[in-house]
Amino acid sequence: MSLLLGFLLGLLSAAGLFILWQKRVRRALASEPSAAPDADVQPGTVLQGNYRVEREVGRGGMSVVYEAADLALDRKVAIKLMRTDVSKAGLDPEMFLNEARLVAGLRHPNIVAIHTAFKDADRLFLVFEYVSGKSLGNLLEKGQRISLRSTKTVIRQVAEALDYAHRNKIIHRDLKPGNIMITQDGTAKVMDFGIAHVARVTAATANRAEACGTPEYMAPEQELGVVSRESDLYALGVLLYEMLVGRRPFEGPDYLAEKQAMRYRPPSQALRDISAGVDEVIRRALQPEVQHRFHTGQELVDALEAVL
Repeated sequence: MSLLLGFLLGLLSAAGLFILWQKRVRRALASEPSAAPDADVQPGTVLQGNYRVEREVGRGGMSVVYEAADLALDRKVAIKLMRTDVSKAGLDPEMFLNEARLVAGLRHPNIVAIHTAFKDADRLFLVFEYVSGKSLGNLLEKGQRISLRSTKTVIRQVAEALDYAHRNKIIHRDLKPGNIMITQDGTAKVMDFGIAHVARVTAATANRAEACGTPEYMAPEQELGVVSRESDLYALGVLLYEMLVGRRPFEGPDYLAEKQAMRYRPPSQALRDISAGVDEVIRRALQPEVQHRFHTGQELVDALEAVL
């Protein structure tokens, strides 16, 4: 009995590795529910002698975002300040800056461009393209569905952004509605590639990596610390389902078990205006085994356009 108990405890411990880092972050943030006063940047402050902060535009669990003016180039930019208390959860400043610099090399119309990253008085800043519009998360609030036409457009553009990043050996790892901006002219732009890790092996091969992501959207293998380009495409499949149906396919709390068993309601059973062909696209996108999924965003787009 003791041997069996030890085995089960070991198994549960292995399965729970993916949330260790996130738990550390949440514990650190729970003890300090709002960013420390010295972490905030006041309007009018000029950073690095060039970026004048205009106003705060957003605040999340790990960062604060400001609208700012790039004085040298006379343009509007966005600046993300990582919360100082996040560093207590193990954020490596040099790793953050190095990854941001690598991702800054991405130039694609459907990716929010990173201009620079810097450290100032132990605070980490990310300067990126200012996008006027709303996040896909805002558009999906309260179970709102996205039209079929708009869904196809957004999925195609996000797929193109992912394929481009994957060709450059960069995996997003946290694709979700909040990380996709929709501009006023309807263009989708993926942001927060700055938390992505550069794949040190070919983009087609899964590599062992630190788990990080959003449980509702992350692929089953990612919850166990393994990521590949197919992990991003899995998240894209979850996005596709949510845009069409108005809710996520997996509601938790045991996301891993639900994903591995593919326990979700096919879109055509939830809504009459969705064909069974869409069910097949979703079914392949949400396969728990990497080898059975779409391997490029273009594959998913082609399959979707064939049935819509």
